[in-house]
Amino acid sequence: MNRDRKFLLELDKYRAPAIGANIRSRRRTVSYAVAQELKRLDPEGLDVISRATRDRCKAEGLSLEHLGVTIGTVIHGVDLSQKLPKSTIEAIKEVLHERKVIFFRNQVLSREEHLSFGRRFGELEIHPFSKPLAGYPEILVIHHDKDAPATENVWHSDVTWRAEPSLGSILYMRGDAPLTGGDTLFCDSHCQYLGLPEDVKKKACGLTAQHDFRNFRMGLEKSGIPKDIIEKMTSHYPIARHPVIRTHPVTGKQGVYVSSNFTECIEGLSKEDGDKLLNTLYKQCGHPEYQCRFKWEKGSVAFWDNRACQHYASADYYPFSRVVERVTICGDVPFYQESGKLSSL
Repeated sequence: MNRDRKFLLELDKYRAPAIGANIRSRRRTVSYAVAQELKRLDPEGLDVISRATRDRCKAEGLSLEHLGVTIGTVIHGVDLSQKLPKSTIEAIKEVLHERKVIFFRNQVLSREEHLSFGRRFGELEIHPFSKPLAGYPEILVIHHDKDAPATENVWHSDVTWRAEPSLGSILYMRGDAPLTGGDTLFCDSHCQYLGLPEDVKKKACGLTAQHDFRNFRMGLEKSGIPKDIIEKMTSHYPIARHPVIRTHPVTGKQGVYVSSNFTECIEGLSKEDGDKLLNTLYKQCGHPEYQCRFKWEKGSVAFWDNRACQHYASADYYPFSRVVERVTICGDVPFYQESGKLSSL
């Protein structure tokens, strides 16, 4: 005990300077990133959504249930099977832009209604490497069970191998959820950026990464697709070049825009330096403070903004079946613009 007391007395000499050092390094912490993101919505940083958006939702009869601090909100009080008025769609858009991913519960949607809701936000894309659903080419069915284990359990943003990656995806669980597991996790790309050390931010901003559909190509080869067909696909979908830090075209906020399943390398850096930077950026998804987690039920819908978040479909439901249907909204060419220089925002 005397020895412990002696150590405590020695440590007391350094506590004040240590506290000062912690304050000075706050800009590099997870808490700093979350605080900065919240201040964009509320000057005092005490609310998770802006007053204007909250008031607009209230006027539309919508109530909000927030799942994460900076990401993820369940919207209650809306039936997506109906042709919603433009004012309701605009309110939903605002929540999506501020919260990155939104959810709906207890929805009963026909495939036509699923497609119709998606088209309220833009043109729908067709996934070129997946078997189309008969009569509904814009709907991607994702079905896993004991004979086809899940493979989406990696942090990613959808189809970044396209020159114009998708704006967002709307996932619907038509049937029952698996007996256990099968949640989807989402991570705030803006917080990922804000939480980077300043030197890493400066290094990453303005760099370009190459994205490829290599994993899909390997799957096509294993399934016996002729080599000439795969070569035509490779020619049609060449290496895509996207900024490592992407500027959101609506909010103007910066976000990390690389993922290990599609990003091949960073241009202008040696493989060693590029891999080191990529690994640093990938690790930003690992902070629970930047995440929310959604538990699926029959009739659940998730709508995420691919420009503002990444997602991870947990494969912890094997050997049970999990079936979801996805509608994907076409996007535009990613870009990087220095903060404060988007005059249209």
